[in-house]
Amino acid sequence: MEALIAEDHESLAKALRWALQRILPSGWDVQTTGDGRTAEYILIMDPGLHLAVLDYLLPHADADRIVTEALKVRPHLRGKIIISSGVPDFPDDVERRLFSELGCRRLDKPVDFDDLERLVLEIIGGQ
Repeated sequence: MEALIAEDHESLAKALRWALQRILPSGWDVQTTGDGRTAEYILIMDPGLHLAVLDYLLPHADADRIVTEALKVRPHLRGKIIISSGVPDFPDDVERRLFSELGCRRLDKPVDFDDLERLVLEIIGGQ
């Protein structure tokens, strides 16, 4: 099984990768990218992907677009995508769309790694 981290701040991407490698069971592969188009491509094209942590604002695409397009092709990812953001208050329409309609989970920045672990275990516990 595979997980994706899409984060354009290199130090946070490394920390998230390190944390996921310790949280996920043995055998999971963790990919990283800092680009929105690449994240969208991986989410759509990689059938082994079962978990994603996406920064809300990435170069070339935001999480709303990435998740919308990915779920058209891979509806099984609904509820398995975590959106990380330093935005304290999303606009109401974005918040409703991402977290209610598309089933994403929210992880505020600065990232609390205990919260990350709780979200990841909730997501993979159903597999």
